[in-house]
Amino acid sequence: MTWKLIFNEHFANLDNWVFDIGSGEQGLWGNHEKEFYTSDPKNCFVRDNQLHIISRKDRKGDCEYTSARLKTLGKFAFKYGYVEVSAKLPTGNGSWPAIWMMGVNHSWPRCGEIDIMEHLGRDPDIIHHVIHSADHVCDPRNTFMENLPGATKSFHQYGLLWQKNSIEFYVDRKPVGKIEKSENYGSTEDWPFDDYFYLLINCAVGGDWAGEIADDDLPFEYIIDYVKIWQEHV
Repeated sequence: MTWKLIFNEHFANLDNWVFDIGSGEQGLWGNHEKEFYTSDPKNCFVRDNQLHIISRKDRKGDCEYTSARLKTLGKFAFKYGYVEVSAKLPTGNGSWPAIWMMGVNHSWPRCGEIDIMEHLGRDPDIIHHVIHSADHVCDPRNTFMENLPGATKSFHQYGLLWQKNSIEFYVDRKPVGKIEKSENYGSTEDWPFDDYFYLLINCAVGGDWAGEIADDDLPFEYIIDYVKIWQEHV
């Protein structure tokens, strides 16, 4: 068995990505986030083959903040493999950067969600890894936390080993938590992770989980160096 690189994003451009545009206040997504997602170069640009997402105190529509959310939906999707993303996380209370995936064939939560990395500015040294499904939306058994001093000071590698019967998270290529399919996941409502998924990268501002925003900490700068995906081949 060998591993084949099937997605190798070094951000020469954004051809593999599309932008989500709008706000949670418009009912487009939940969590009561405070940002309006744009495609404006003030909020998202490529420099030196790195993706920069900038969250700003900048009124847009019904929101006082702007940011960016990109996804590969309609451009690239895959089933099973090893994902690795190298990123430097933003600092500041209210920042909520994420690297995550959703299934292509249903709406949330039936589609399933795999959060390769989530980070809250109020806890700068803590990394979160979570999976969600229709019957396990916020199940603590599907959540892992990793202490990572310096997460906002340098680039680190956030990984996912996604196989037919298990999902395992990695930080700097070290395993930090594994969820195995079992009798607790007997249906697609429990375990929708046998379908094709696409990637998302975003930085939310505030909301139910990220909490209070410190305006003096803005702008938040989130930098992604690369995204790579390998699959097993016989």
